[in-house]
Amino acid sequence: MIPDVVKLGYLVNVASGIIIDRQELESTCQRLEIKAVPAEVRSANDLDMAFQSLPEDHVQAVIVLVDGMLFSERKRIAALAAAARFEDPLTLSQRNQIAIVASRL
Repeated sequence: MIPDVVKLGYLVNVASGIIIDRQELESTCQRLEIKAVPAEVRSANDLDMAFQSLPEDHVQAVIVLVDGMLFSERKRIAALAAAARFEDPLTLSQRNQIAIVASRL
């Protein structure tokens, strides 16, 4: 976890129908007293708007709950995270998924 984070944004594709990762993230954030702020997308066309909303919500870091569409857009997501001034997106592998984690400058 990124130290001192009290507000964590997360990018989730709500069209995928996979909710277990979202539930786990929200449950973990609740236990750690971190406010989880979703940026919901339904297609790649929604990514720009999602990365505009995250800084407006004053999140300190972002996690991407990756599915097939978000995985295929990982380079674009990294560029959008950098443009939104989230520093050096870091790619992590866990349970055969890729998550992009970035902290706010």
